[in-house]
Parts: sequence; C-alpha cells; structure tokens
Amino acid sequence: MWVRWPRAYTGRGKVFDTTGVLVYDGPLVDGVYEGVDAKVYRSGTLVYTGEMAGNLYEGQGRRIDPDTGIVSEGQFSKGFLEGEGQEFFPSGALLREGTFSKDLLEGEGAEYSEDQILLREGTFSAGLLHGDGREYTAGGTLRYEGQFWRGIYHGHGVLYNTQLGVRSVEGTFVYGRLRGQGDIYHPSGQLLYTGQVCGERPRADAFLGLSLLEVEAAFTTHWQLYSCEGITAFVYPYFNLMFVTESPVSLVSPTQAEEEAQRERQELLDALEQPPPEDTEAVSSGAENTKTEDDETEGAAPEEAGTAPNPPAEDGSENTPSTDGEEEMTAKVYATYAAPVNAGVQEPTFYEDEVLSPDTDKQDSIITQVLSYGQPLPCVAQPENDFVSGRHHPGWREWFSDFAAGEAVRDASIRQSGQFIWRFTPWTPAQADEYIDELLTESAGVEIMTVRKEDKDMSLWYQTAMHKRIDNENGGKTLSAGYFDFSAGFPTRVCKVSMLGADIQEAKGVFKLSPEVVLAKDRIALEGQYYYMNIGRHALPSYKAQGVYGLLRGLLIGDRYGYSHGDAGLATPKPGSLEMILGYNYTDANCGKAGIFGGVSNDYSVTLNYYINKYMLARLRYSYTDVRNSDVQHDRHVNTIQARLQIIF
Repeated sequence: MWVRWPRAYTGRGKVFDTTGVLVYDGPLVDGVYEGVDAKVYRSGTLVYTGEMAGNLYEGQGRRIDPDTGIVSEGQFSKGFLEGEGQEFFPSGALLREGTFSKDLLEGEGAEYSEDQILLREGTFSAGLLHGDGREYTAGGTLRYEGQFWRGIYHGHGVLYNTQLGVRSVEGTFVYGRLRGQGDIYHPSGQLLYTGQVCGERPRADAFLGLSLLEVEAAFTTHWQLYSCEGITAFVYPYFNLMFVTESPVSLVSPTQAEEEAQRERQELLDALEQPPPEDTEAVSSGAENTKTEDDETEGAAPEEAGTAPNPPAEDGSENTPSTDGEEEMTAKVYATYAAPVNAGVQEPTFYEDEVLSPDTDKQDSIITQVLSYGQPLPCVAQPENDFVSGRHHPGWREWFSDFAAGEAVRDASIRQSGQFIWRFTPWTPAQADEYIDELLTESAGVEIMTVRKEDKDMSLWYQTAMHKRIDNENGGKTLSAGYFDFSAGFPTRVCKVSMLGADIQEAKGVFKLSPEVVLAKDRIALEGQYYYMNIGRHALPSYKAQGVYGLLRGLLIGDRYGYSHGDAGLATPKPGSLEMILGYNYTDANCGKAGIFGGVSNDYSVTLNYYINKYMLARLRYSYTDVRNSDVQHDRHVNTIQARLQIIF
C-alpha cells in the first residue's frame, strides 16, 4: 500500500521519509518495524534484509554497508552482527567468518583476502587476534603461529621464513618482539641456537661471565677459534659473533704429539742398544786396532770439544790415560758432541691439525668480551674495522673482525693451524712501519665529505700519484715516474670488456670534486652526482675528465623510501618491495690539450629490483651504451639485458 501512515499501523507496509524516499518495506506492529522478511533502505539503497524487532536488526539477516559495500550475514542482535556470521567483499568473496560480537570477531574466526587467501585465523577479541592464532602473508605463506595479544605477537610463538616455508625462530614474544629464551633455526631447518634472544638474534651479552661450556651448549654449530698472544675468540660466523676469553686455552696437534712420542721411543731404544762402558786400557787397545773416519779429527783438545776433564782416581792422583788413547777418545767425543752444533738451522715445522686440548676444562674458560662484526647488535660492542690512517697499528679486535668479515688484515700474519683454528701473529714494529712507508710511498690521499640529512653536499679528494718500484742499473730499487691508470667497462659482469681508458704518465697528483644530491618523497626518489677530475703533470698539460649520472627511482610495490644515516643515502627498501630505476650516465674521458683520448660514453638504463628479503635481491636490467672516440674501443653501441639473483652472505 503506497501511503504514508499518519498513525500507528499493524501489518505489512512501506514507510517513506518526508521527501518521499522509501526507507522501509516489511511488517509493522503499531508502527514499529518488527517481523520477518523486512527490508531497510538508506537514501533509496537497500542496506538490510531479514528479521526486525523494535526498529532494530534482530535475528537472521543480511546487511550491506553503503559506504564500503561489505556484506554481513548471520545472527543480529540490537542492530549488530552477534553470534555466528560471515562478511563478504563487494565482489562476493569471503572476508571474515566466525563468531561475532557487535560487528567484530569475538572467539574463533578467520580473515581472508579478496583473492580468497587465508590471512589470519584463531581466537579473536574485538576484531583482533587475541590468544592462539596464525598469521599468513598476502601470498598465503605461514608467517607466525602462536599467541597474540590484541593483534600483536605476545607469548610463545614461532616465526617462519616466508620464502622457504620453514621455522626461523621460536620462543617468547613480548609486544611483537622475541625476548627471553628462544630457538633460532637455519633456513635449511637445522637448529642453530637455543638460549637468550633479542629480536631474531642471540642476546650475546647474556654470555658475559659464563663459560665456553655454556656457549657450546647454546650453539649447535662448531665455532672457529682465533688466537693471538693469549687472547682467544670463539667465532660463530652465521651470527657474526665473537666470544672472547683471556683464560689459557691449550691447543694440541695430534701429528706433533705422535712425532714426539715416536722420537722419545726411538731415543729410548737407542739408549738401550749402547754398549756397556769399558776401562781405559780396553778402549785404548780397541782404538789402536780400529781405524775409522773419526781418526781424522785427532789432536783436538777436550776443552775445545766441550768435554769435561777426566775425574781424579780413587787414590787422589790424576787419572791420565795414555797419549794415544787420549787422542782417540777425544776425537770420538768431539765428533759426537759437535755434529748437532755444526748442523744448519732447521726451519720450524707448522702443523695443520691443531685441536682444542682434550685436557682443557671448558668450565674454566670464562667469556670476558662479546663482539659483533659486520653489523651492529643490541647491547654488544662492535670493533672498529675502518681503514687505518697514519701510523696507527690495529690490534687483535680489528684483525679478528676484518678476517671474519673477509676484509684484508693489516699488521698481522694469519696461519690456519687446524680445521677450525687460526693463529694471528702481529708484525714487529719494523715490519709494520715498512708496510705503511711503502703504502704511503706508492700513493697517499685525503677525502673530505660534508653531508646533510636529506642530501649529500660535496666530496673533495686529493691523492698523490702512484709509483712502481723498478730495478735500476746498480741492482737496487728505485721509484718510477708518477702515473694513474683509469678504465671503465661496459655495464655487465658477465663479460668484462673495456670501453673507456686513460693512461696518464708523469703525474703529480689528482684532484677530484664530486657534489651529490639525494632527494626522496614518499615512493619517489632522485639521485644525482657530478664528478670532475684534474691530474697535474710534470712539464705536461694537465689531464681533465668529467661526468654526470642521474637515477629516478620509484617503488611500484612497497612503503616510502627511508634514509640511512650510516650511508648518508637512501635506505634499502623493505622485503617484498618492487622498485623501478631509470638511469642515465655520461662520461667524458677525452682531453685534447693533454693528448689523451679515453673516450666518451652515454649509458641509458631501466632496472627492476625485487627485494626478496634482507639477504636476497632479484634484478632485471636493460641498458643501451654508446661509446665514441676511445683509444681502447672502436665506436660502437651495445644493448644489454641482465638478470641477477644477488645473495648477501
């Protein structure tokens, strides 16, 4: 009946607003919406179908949100979804299902993406996981399984490697962060560590004051041992950790021990085979009748051979044998005693099978320092491993850190003496000074950079020319004239082909100027750099070269760009980010006044980077490179397509 009711009405009817727009179609009791098969409209759009009571949704129904298009189906109470129910995307795909209270999941439930990928499941409270549950990635891979508190990891749980589908860490989470006791696993699934954790790494400072025995009990992998002048570090490369002890640590070589035991046995056998001592006359008589090669040494005095004089006889007189017997005995004693002295100095024997002595009491090896190398770790000191300057000699911290990180080690020699053992021997001061003198003779330089937070201002660099040590006519060494040798290849690592090159002789030094800029706004970033180089030469025109590059970067998938204070530039995008980079690079290595033609290059590139995780990067790059007027390459242009999977170890 298409009328506006002036008074209370009971029965089925329709209700319109004052403008004539339909707001209700269904049963009425004294003018109140109440009954089944009711329909409620908002601005002429259907928003609810189902049971009503007291003008409110009550009972089984279907509600449509006019703003989001999300559909809610199930039991309603006082206008809210209450009890078992489901919610759907506007497309009809399932969004949520489970037990609801006041339109929010309360109890067992699950949430899905529009592609019907399970995102969360478990016990909910006020629409958030609260209790036991599971969380998945947008691709449907299990990320976390365990306890939640208001949607945050809190309590015992397991965090998974979403790339490989294996568990990564397990333990107690506190407000989303792993703390306290926990287990850490290798991507292969092998258990690596059980103990105190901080984030997804061992809480290494918890081992200070503990023993090597307790360290070994926490880590399942074998340590590497670095030893230097009474300092011993037990290194776990996977975690970039060193546990240092100053307690005595004994190393033994089974091969050396066996050789020494064999030598002692042989000396004992030789001693047992010696003839019994004879009286002087018997020795003299035997010496007269026996001629040996030892007779050539007759006439040597006992004192010169290092022998003791004959002891006095029992009656107090000197025990003096006959002259002939004395000469024979002297010659034989001298030959036996002097042979080792005259032998050449034997080179020390190095063994390569050293192990920790079985007699070592690991309970007495106390950890006094814990160092992290390669990357900072909360609550743990990090050794300095920057390039040394002047005459500063680094110590064992820098040597251990550089060697473990795969960097060059200065001022110390390193020898592997066992499968897991390396010995560090410091250079003498003379050796270190000689190395630094030679390094500074070959070249020396200084670089100055000023940096602001949002961009890089300027980099100034001066370096003296390089020199070679060459043989002179007198058989000695002299330094060659100063030189620089610059080259650049086509932008590919597969086949290294030079495209630019300049050999500058009679050089004095090089001055470089390199202003840079880095700008970022949300998901767009711009990087650019101009570089200028001027090489002064002896009695010859200076050589000058310059270039410029620019990169326009954009995140197709991912959050906004961040800033890295350590690198004074853009931070690495988060895992799961997809980045596109448009690049241009121009280099002019030609200098007509100097008569040097290194070439001119223009390079255009398009790059796609997908950041799989913090250790892996997938890259696809196309570049067009044009080279002209180069002494090392004929004029040509090259199209290059490269794909790379980059893994950081």
